[in-house]
Amino acid sequence: MFRSISQLCFLKSYPKLNIYSLLSIGKVSDKKTADTSNDVIFKYINEAGIIQLNKPEMLNVITFEINRRISSKVKEWEKDGKTKLVIIKNTGSKAFSVGGNIKILVQLVKTQNENILFQGLREMYELNYFIGTYKLPYIAFINGLTMGGGCGLSIHGPFRVATEKTIVAMPETAIGLFPDVGASHFLSRLPNNLGVFLGLTGHRLHGIDTVHAGLATHFIPTNRLEEVEQKLVDISNANYDSVKEILDKYCETV
Repeated sequence: MFRSISQLCFLKSYPKLNIYSLLSIGKVSDKKTADTSNDVIFKYINEAGIIQLNKPEMLNVITFEINRRISSKVKEWEKDGKTKLVIIKNTGSKAFSVGGNIKILVQLVKTQNENILFQGLREMYELNYFIGTYKLPYIAFINGLTMGGGCGLSIHGPFRVATEKTIVAMPETAIGLFPDVGASHFLSRLPNNLGVFLGLTGHRLHGIDTVHAGLATHFIPTNRLEEVEQKLVDISNANYDSVKEILDKYCETV
């Protein structure tokens, strides 16, 4: 059983990739005793809330529990009166997030737990909307594979920072599903019918191309992300303009 939508499409892009490596992703999490407390890490530095997706061995697949934890924290930060910006990033550089955990969804369908499934999906869409209407500057460092639910956690926000390792795609049509997580909203707003093409084909955009397409707002090399993050958390009383000023300063164009 594949763990995420994106894994179903990998063999088209990487025909030499061992299929068994895809099937083994997330094997540890199948155990009932698995510790999931560090799957997503929350930090607070100065006036900045930081979300770190921390399951690199599973390409940072998003479960309903992870979604709930992120949703709860960003709502808390928006209301606390002291947080001025939020950064979401990933451990390592292989994957920001390849999206939802398909194995869990299939299990819920097979066991006829539709209420749990529908509630989880509803909460996921609510978080996508919340990010899109967030009152604080929300910066996503989409360093690595960013597919499906990973796009939902990033592209709805005002600042999306791509790197040379970024690969963005909405590959759901490969398994007969529509582009999910609010993708019909952001894909339909891309120029020259590009969104229709990406939604129908699952085509992958790499690096700087994500900026040219309008999916990312800035391109910053991986080796400068740490420096940029430090500059952002050092901003006193940050707002949209001060965040944009920092990102524009470090942004590279091709």
